[in-house]
Amino acid sequence: MAQVSAAGVQVRLLLAGDGPLRAELQALAAELHLGAQVRFLGIVTHADLPDLLAASDAVVLPSYWEGLPVALIEALAAGKPIVATRVGGNPELVVDGENGWLVAPGDVPALAAALTDLAQRPRHELHALGEASRRRFQAGGFEPAAVAARTVAAYHWAQQASRSRINA
Repeated sequence: MAQVSAAGVQVRLLLAGDGPLRAELQALAAELHLGAQVRFLGIVTHADLPDLLAASDAVVLPSYWEGLPVALIEALAAGKPIVATRVGGNPELVVDGENGWLVAPGDVPALAAALTDLAQRPRHELHALGEASRRRFQAGGFEPAAVAARTVAAYHWAQQASRSRINA
């Protein structure tokens, strides 16, 4: 955020979630004079999520590791552009340049550049990126029923494989 701000781009960061580093991060935001631009929301309930996503222009997930993050699946469903790190299942959800950007984990300049680029895009381009996210969600089989069916199928496969080994 400090690099984005130094580039003269005015954005507001809403940090959802909580953890043991919150106080340290709040102090860092104050030290970097980002208090007006960074808001720590704490834990966001599932009921609050639709309103938070609707009020957001984009979703950012700069993780060092991930599985297949539900937060990004929710961002796809909400039709939001995404900036995320190229870890875990993120590249399955974000197609670089199509519905957002992928950066290397820990590459702060690349993350700042992606956020700056995103913030400077015209509204119609943000909308197009968001629509690409929505199409990715619809095509990806991420609806709860589809995910549940694949999960059940994986358990059946594992059960059959286990029985085959036992009987061999």
